[in-house]
Amino acid sequence: MSEWIYYDIPRVFTAMAQWGACTVYIFILRNKYGKIKTALLLVLFLVIRCILLMSTENLHIVWWIPVIAVSALLMWLMLFTL
Repeated sequence: MSEWIYYDIPRVFTAMAQWGACTVYIFILRNKYGKIKTALLLVLFLVIRCILLMSTENLHIVWWIPVIAVSALLMWLMLFTL
């Protein structure tokens, strides 16, 4: 049974993994803001990423690449902002 089933992965896990990767990189670098403002911005970016991926869950597969492109853009924006 070598069938790959990707749609079983909850999108919120994908959002948290992408956010977590950026967060680790942000903590390695010296950030621009204090701890509280950085934490608030991190939570904001997590919420935005979760909303994006959860709201596009039932889209046709044709939209997968544009959604991932927007998600990558959010990752870049998060790294650029923080």
